[in-house]
Amino acid sequence: MTTYSEAKVIRETLQSETQRLSAILHGFPRGATGITPDNIKQSAEFQFAKGLYDQAFTKLRIFNAYMAKNFSREMREERAMAHHDRLDDLLPESRKANVTKTPI
Repeated sequence: MTTYSEAKVIRETLQSETQRLSAILHGFPRGATGITPDNIKQSAEFQFAKGLYDQAFTKLRIFNAYMAKNFSREMREERAMAHHDRLDDLLPESRKANVTKTPI
């Protein structure tokens, strides 16, 4: 069984890999409209990079579903705490003492 903190590390690793492969795909030449031309898409290099990206994205998508199913409470509490922290940055000092940090 994976703990929430271990799962977050795995998710970060998968996100980093997906972003790295996305950057590689965006490095291929694009036409005037911003779309990769068909002749580039048909090249072995592009197809290989696209295949790696698709695999990484699928792993990330599946893992995100696992996270939502197994750690929904932890994720909700973490988002609530982050939301409260952002509010703290916006509130004047006089109002901060009246706000309590309770997770939803």
